[in-house]
Amino acid sequence: MTIWFTGDTHFGHENIIHYTNRPYANAKEMDAAFIENWNSVVEPLDNVYHLGDLSFGPRCKDIIYIQRIVRKLNGVKHLILGNHDHQKPQWYNEAGFSSVHYPYLTVEEFDCTHNPHEWDVGKSEDFFLSAHVHTSWKMRGQAINVGVDQWDYKPVSIEEIREYINGNKN
Repeated sequence: MTIWFTGDTHFGHENIIHYTNRPYANAKEMDAAFIENWNSVVEPLDNVYHLGDLSFGPRCKDIIYIQRIVRKLNGVKHLILGNHDHQKPQWYNEAGFSSVHYPYLTVEEFDCTHNPHEWDVGKSEDFFLSAHVHTSWKMRGQAINVGVDQWDYKPVSIEEIREYINGNKN
């Protein structure tokens, strides 16, 4: 079983395509591509940690729409709430997430949170995982951005993150 991370999918959000220059004509096309990309790397028993902003816009309140997406995604899914995830944790459980967390969760050696700007980077010298910043940066100081915009629009494995960190240490 592999551990995966992702974030900032913004399922159903038309404007994110223009905001982050995503290569999709509309949200329907983007959502379908993200599902395909996710399932191309994640196996059914893998654990996937979504670091927030699952969806955005009018459709993010439609549990049927979100359930259809989440249930198509491989893996055991865990959500760390982001600034656009406004529903109660139980709502996300009903949508198909095994667990819901806020403001962070520790997975192996990594603390995982949505917004890197709200994280106390001085608390340790360890790297931490976040999302929220989309195309701004992939790595800044101790923060690794696991958002889809930085990892070819699909989840990134814990092994890839470790290799990335080791390749970028001074």
